Amino acid sequence: MRPPIRSVAFLLGWVVAGCSSEPSPAGAPAPMESGAGGGGIDSSAPPPSGSSSGGTGGGPATGSSSGGAAATPDAGEDAGLGDDSGATPDVSTGVPPEAGSLGDDSSTPMATDGGTQPTYDGEIPIYYGPDPGPVVQMQCPGDPTQGWTEYKDTFHVERPYTVPINTRFSITNGIYNFWVFPNDPAHSPIAHGMAPRTEATYGGLHDMATVMQGVGNASDIGYFTTGMRMYSADMLVENSATGSIVIQLHTTATGIGPVYLSGGGIPGGMVNTWFNIKLAFDSATLKSQVYINNCPKGTVTGPRGDGHFYFKNGVYHCGTAGGCRDHFKNVHFYTK
Repeated sequence: MRPPIRSVAFLLGWVVAGCSSEPSPAGAPAPMESGAGGGGIDSSAPPPSGSSSGGTGGGPATGSSSGGAAATPDAGEDAGLGDDSGATPDVSTGVPPEAGSLGDDSSTPMATDGGTQPTYDGEIPIYYGPDPGPVVQMQCPGDPTQGWTEYKDTFHVERPYTVPINTRFSITNGIYNFWVFPNDPAHSPIAHGMAPRTEATYGGLHDMATVMQGVGNASDIGYFTTGMRMYSADMLVENSATGSIVIQLHTTATGIGPVYLSGGGIPGGMVNTWFNIKLAFDSATLKSQVYINNCPKGTVTGPRGDGHFYFKNGVYHCGTAGGCRDHFKNVHFYTK
């Protein structure tokens, strides 16, 4: 669960409109480089062929075309009602395993070709199985994760509150699919930000476990407050989501977070194609190093807020009539 937050759509270091009618906040980091939009697929169609067999799960489920009252454009963030079930993740295993020992978590729920689909309620273990493809080719030498320790985590999904999670989110063959429609309501009837969203919020396992081991305070559960963290994932942003926020590093305070990235703000116009993104964040300096396909793309600095940080990805804001969609795979987290 997350406390009330308001945010304004600016991203990373590229000031790109997550909702074109909203200005960037005063004091936002200067742009590093412009992120061109791209692609030309039909926004209401399934993911492009490059998204592999799992991509078809990105389409809306039966009966999901409505979603309730029209959303009021707003740059607000969470209202603290992210985990629909209130479930507590299992932290009995103690310290998260070292890098290279995560294995395939078979408890990750997967969509099927028929039959009952998972509800995706509560905390969901990250999938650590084989890469479902297509394999993303790195374009620069070296490994930005060298010297970091990988940790295991879970996430929960926020979605328009009037519909089940599985009408806006699915996991197919290890690919996470997110979609939302412009007339969807917010994720809570009392949300500060009434724009529609379908987002995964991370930290339910790792950062709860560390507090239960006596590291940090109870107020830190679900967040991190110190150290360095790295987010790594392969992602495909459909053209329909170029105006949506697709990755965030946020805080629990009112205001914006250190990192926002819109679908149209990705360096090099990486739209409608799979690519890898890494964000290496230092909570002491508030600087984030951005890598695309292992190539450094710049360093940005964002506001501290209250210093309780967490990562999110998915779709937030939607201005495309047929819906806004993106897809993620090979999600990993590291600490230093």
